[in-house]
Amino acid sequence: MPDGWTTATIGAVAEVVGGSTPPTAIRSYWDGGIPWITPSEVTRQEGGVITETDRTISPDGLAVIGGRLLPAGTVLLTSRATVGAVALAGVSMAVNQGFAALIAGQQVDPSWLMFWCQAHRADFEALAGGSTYPEVSKPKVREVPIDLPPLADQRRIVDLLASLDGVIRSSEQLVVSIDAAGSSLRQAIFAADTTDVLPLGELCVPGGIQIGPFGSQLHARDYVTDGIPVVMPRDMIDGAISEDHVSRVSPADASRLARHRLEPGDVLLARRGDLTKRAFVLDEQRGWLCGTGSVRVRVTKVAPEVVFEALSTPETNRWLADHAVGITLPNLNTDIVSGIPVRLPTNPEASVRAIADMRACRALAERHARAARFLRASLVQDLFSGTTEIPASYDRFLDGAA
Repeated sequence: MPDGWTTATIGAVAEVVGGSTPPTAIRSYWDGGIPWITPSEVTRQEGGVITETDRTISPDGLAVIGGRLLPAGTVLLTSRATVGAVALAGVSMAVNQGFAALIAGQQVDPSWLMFWCQAHRADFEALAGGSTYPEVSKPKVREVPIDLPPLADQRRIVDLLASLDGVIRSSEQLVVSIDAAGSSLRQAIFAADTTDVLPLGELCVPGGIQIGPFGSQLHARDYVTDGIPVVMPRDMIDGAISEDHVSRVSPADASRLARHRLEPGDVLLARRGDLTKRAFVLDEQRGWLCGTGSVRVRVTKVAPEVVFEALSTPETNRWLADHAVGITLPNLNTDIVSGIPVRLPTNPEASVRAIADMRACRALAERHARAARFLRASLVQDLFSGTTEIPASYDRFLDGAA
């Protein structure tokens, strides 16, 4: 432990308090303007500062649950069902019975304590018991050990992690903005008054629309740990193929299922269930297989990127929903897929370039967010254990920003 750090318990550095719920049948206890929070609101805003709550209570409602408002800066630690989620109260508020809220004492910075709880969520989860749902008691929370750095060190850690969180939020918001711009771009490119419409089957090579293998052709026992990837609808994420959970078959089975092999430029659709799933096959995915529940589309008359984007529009999703067969689970067959109306822009090359540029911008923003998340995750444990120390010279930046 670094010099100046001390070992304590949460109960020694913070007051641990719970809350309650006014009787819901008594209307006079509710909608009185006093913020009252539940754990689900914390899980939605994990690590954030909460200033508004979904519901409010009246002074009478507050009185019936003990009359205590927790001050701004209270660490809102969930203790029931979802254990260990955390946020910071931005205003005075009351809490329900699903909290072991922490009111920091003078020797601990509230934001540092929130970040510490985030880093040690597994410790709270390990303490939880209960047969119906997990719950950790306030006495157990009070006994959790904590290594406490001096306030100056806490301040540096808070600033660094808050800055990284700001970068992450900005990058994630940029992705959202790019997605919105991309949606507007696609809507303009594939507008009804600027496109010709052809059925998908007329744009494909002979046999280009191929349903993936049925269960009689590919059994669960055929899958192996290391082999040729088989792409199913679950692997189609954000228009690309994800390898995170992809199933695989042996080279021998891949050869047996050669008619389902993928080529760069192929478009994959989900054949059943969520019919909005799509994926575009890249060069490095040559030779992979179209899996059960998927449809492979191989076009020849226009750039496959144009067809992929045309098939990814909300208009196509609506068409598929209207034409799919099956009452319980919507399904597609080759005839339905062949009949999908495809809008072709008047300048497909320029359209492909514009969409590709938008995708590149999105990928760059995502990489930036991932890098920031990775950096934060790699720093957290070291910062709270003292393995990595922020030099005192960092205070110049803090003082300058104050």
